[in-house]
Parts: sequence; C-alpha cells; structure tokens
Amino acid sequence: MLVHDGGRRILGFSSFGPARDDDLGQRPDVEELYAFYARPECWGTGVGRSLMRSTLSVWAERGTRAGYLWVLERNTRGRDFYRKGGWRQDPTAAPSGSGPDALEVRYELTGIGTRCGDCAPRAHRR
Repeated sequence: MLVHDGGRRILGFSSFGPARDDDLGQRPDVEELYAFYARPECWGTGVGRSLMRSTLSVWAERGTRAGYLWVLERNTRGRDFYRKGGWRQDPTAAPSGSGPDALEVRYELTGIGTRCGDCAPRAHRR
C-alpha cells in the first residue's frame, strides 16, 4: 500500500498486489491495483498522478510489466483518469458485477518499467 500524505492527513492511497483474476493469476509479472483513491477535494491537483507514478515505480522495481484494475463502468471520471495515464479497457475480459449500477470493466496497462514516468516515487509506502 502507498499513501500520499499532505503532512497532517492522508490525501490518497493505492493498494495493490498479485493478480487475482484466473486468466492472469499465474503470471508473476502482472499485478492488480485493488484500490486507488484520492480525496475529492484533491481531484485535479496532481495528487492522483503522483500516486499513480509512485505505484508504477514500485511495480517497475519489482519487475512487474503489466497491471490491471477493475473500475465501475459508470465512474466516468475514474475511467478518464486511467485512460489519460495509458490504461486501456481490456477487450478480453467480460464486464462483471451484480447489476447495472455495479457493472465493472477491466483496464490494463502494459510496458510498465519502460515508461518515463514509472521511475519517480513521491508517495510513502505503508
């Protein structure tokens, strides 16, 4: 887990680890981003970008070459954030969820460790 703190409080965090999806779980070079969060008052301030750079830096240090995450289909702001960071919806993964308001889509990012922004940690490991 990484946290981005603003001195007196946590502004965001990312939680990640081994891939849990059956089709990716046997690949040691793939990690899953379990959770990614920034306080709403920090949206648009660079906190999320800094936290994502730090997450990718940790992954690159560990030899991770690809990552994936699940995001609510209706979360357009989150999906736009991931797309701007190079993540792409995975066409091989069927959407999952318990209903139309809970439908999740899988995004993937490849080439980790080969990108310029993957090597500048700014958040703190916890």
